[in-house]
Amino acid sequence: MSFTRSNFSTGPGVVIVGSTYLYTDGNIQVEDGVETFPINVNGYGETDKRRKASITKISFKPVGMFTSGIAALLQPYLNYTEGQSMAGGSDTAVYVHPFSGVGKRAYPCGFISNFVSFQLSASKTVWGNVEITCIGANNTAQDGAAKFLTLSDAAMSDTSFANSSVKTVPYTASLGALSSPWDAIAVSAEGFKVSGSLETELIEVDGEGYVDMRLKKVSMQTAFQPMGVTAAQVLALHTAFQTAKVGVSIAGLGATLTVTGGSGNPQFVGYGATLLTSPANYQAGVPRFGELVFAHHRNSGTGALGTLGVAS
Repeated sequence: MSFTRSNFSTGPGVVIVGSTYLYTDGNIQVEDGVETFPINVNGYGETDKRRKASITKISFKPVGMFTSGIAALLQPYLNYTEGQSMAGGSDTAVYVHPFSGVGKRAYPCGFISNFVSFQLSASKTVWGNVEITCIGANNTAQDGAAKFLTLSDAAMSDTSFANSSVKTVPYTASLGALSSPWDAIAVSAEGFKVSGSLETELIEVDGEGYVDMRLKKVSMQTAFQPMGVTAAQVLALHTAFQTAKVGVSIAGLGATLTVTGGSGNPQFVGYGATLLTSPANYQAGVPRFGELVFAHHRNSGTGALGTLGVAS
């Protein structure tokens, strides 16, 4: 048997969701999976496996381009309805397009299926890891050629990547109407880190496999390490959030946390921010006050946990 070098596939690619190109910081990992169920026979054991459903996971870290369109794509669940469809009423196609143009993968239906963390920092790019789940095309026969995946060769001609869209700028923040310095937080050790989680449920239909994923709950928190604050100022913050009587509404104590990089740059607004932890350190060379962690709660007026976009 001989080996032909041209048959050895390698090289970078780009992820396309709908018409939005997502350039990545490193590998794009694609896992095409088939879920099965066994046929067990007494005396023979497992004699067969039968196909139950097909599902694909695409994982990557975006390079850090930030536009209002990319923010809306990667953070679609800040204002959610419990039980909403994550696939939506109409399919959104997802592509993994090699720079070589050979073997472009096309999935007819895909959606963001994790909480994409983000960090607003002058020395770190914005986006954390992304997971996209792909299921079969809506209203399409199981054995249809375009139900799950098609491959094609197509030149990679996109030129939308722009260094100017990779936003790394200094940020300032404010915590509602709290007194100084919390009404104008100018210095943080590593910027502002927003993370969270999704509770989801795959919807399976007999004879069809997975037809949707439904969103049950979104949790979100922000962490930052303030620099140059005094013990009295941290105590005042602690007092504002953590000395209320037992049974008092935590969400009712919450302040709106606004983090902005200024006009044309990312801006995050997190509603109902309530302090969870405020650690202190006592060691030479270690900043006295550690990372403050705030949980967010949905705004009683809009129902949103927060907003993420471009500051005007």
